Parts: sequence; C-alpha cells; structure tokens
Amino acid sequence: MYANRTTMVHPQRCSHLVKPNVTQTCQLRICSDWQIQSNWSSCSVMCGLGQRTRHVRCVSNQGDIIGEGECSNRLRPRTNEVCDMGPCVRSWFHNHWSSSCSSECGPGIQRRSVFCLSSSSTDESQDGCPGNKPSDMRVCNSGPCERTVKWYTGPWSQCSTDCDEGSQRRDVICISKMGSDFNVTDPSECAHLEKPPSLQSCNAGPCGSRWFTTPWSTCSQSCEGGVQVREVRCLAADKTYSQQCDLDSKPDEKRACNPQPCSSVVGEEREETVQP
Repeated sequence: MYANRTTMVHPQRCSHLVKPNVTQTCQLRICSDWQIQSNWSSCSVMCGLGQRTRHVRCVSNQGDIIGEGECSNRLRPRTNEVCDMGPCVRSWFHNHWSSSCSSECGPGIQRRSVFCLSSSSTDESQDGCPGNKPSDMRVCNSGPCERTVKWYTGPWSQCSTDCDEGSQRRDVICISKMGSDFNVTDPSECAHLEKPPSLQSCNAGPCGSRWFTTPWSTCSQSCEGGVQVREVRCLAADKTYSQQCDLDSKPDEKRACNPQPCSSVVGEEREETVQP
C-alpha cells in the first residue's frame, strides 16, 4: 500500500505478517425429509364422495422426529384426499330368525327384524328399498303336544295380623296343560308331584302401642235419642297401659243412638231396637 494505492505483490512480501484464515466452519440446517407414518384411513362415508387421511412427520437424517418447520413444506406429502365409494343405494337388512318357536309344542311362529336402510350413514329414511320386503315371520313346529299336569300357585294373601306374627294363604290347584290350553283338574292327578305350601308364617313388624275398645253399651234410651258409651284404652304390646298412641286416631268413647221418636200407641207391643 503506497500513496492511497493498493497493489498485489508476491506473498513472500507479507511473510513476516500473520496470514488470515481462508476457511471457517459454519452451521447449516439439519438434513431432514418427510416420512409417511400411516396408510390411508378408511373413507369417511360408506357411499358417495368422502375424505380419507394419513399421518406424515418430519424426520432428521439421524432418524429423530423434529419440528415440521425443519422440512420443506413444498415437498410435504398430502395428508388428506377425496375418496369415492360409489353411488349410495338402499337395501333390505335383517337379523337371524329367533332361536325359539313361539309355542312349546305344535305350530308356532319365529320372528326376525327387517329394515330398509341406505348405505349412507346420514340418510335415516326407511323407505325406497327395491323389491318386496322380506318376511319378518315364518311358521315353525316344536313337535306334537303332550298333556302335562302341574301345581299352580296363586299370590300370597296379606298377613293375617297388622303386627307381630301372623300367617298368609294362597290357592294351590292342579292344572293340566295341552299346548296353549290350561284346565283345572282333579288334585289326584298332581299327587306324584311335590305340592307347594298353601300356608306360611309372616311378620308384620313390632306392634307398639295401639288403641283397644270394649263393645258399645246398651243405648241409654229406647227412643228420642240416647247415648252409647264404651271404654277406650291405649295398650302396649305386653297389654300394659301406654301413653304412646296417636291421639288423632283415638276411637270415639261415646255416640248417639235411637234417634227415632217414641210411639204414642197405648197397649201395642213394641219391639225395642237400637239404632246407632
């Protein structure tokens, strides 16, 4: 360099100076590319046009999953596309026939469910299927009917008491069965079978305190209105006096009787009646 002028000279002229580096290291972006992670999914519809999808990911040259920003968006494989499942049609659908016949013996019926449905999941109409609807019932036969007998039991009655131990009864009869026909028959025909009990004990719960009454007394007058009285007591379960009874449900201790007018006929026999 001389008088503001720069001239290239032989490198030996600068041998006494430290020579700058002519290369240096640098950090480029990671080498990466797109990898298809899954196959195409099923079409989103059963018929007509729909969509199907798949998953892709960005992978480094070391095999690591990295952010999608490290891969070229221009080279990214498609993750969804249109799929065509063909035209939508209507068809008759049915399940299996019922496993049992409607009758235990002789002729009966088997059933199944039959529906008209579209191959489109969004079309819920059940009309418009081609052809005749398949039958939803058919005749079946469970073999010849044989006469059988058995004990038939009715429902249990209410407990015979309002509280404590009581009993319940029910009807037990012998019936004969032939197909779907039932008839009451003589009990001797069921004698070989174990007969269900017709009586059983029951417990209506603890009695607690309750109201007890004596019978009504004779009316104080035979006509023109009289009074009948009775004694009312609250007794515990052991028949001792108690004060635990509900006063609102206490029975009456007095009532009117014989309100009819007295007869004025002299010498006529009258039958005295008591009318509450």
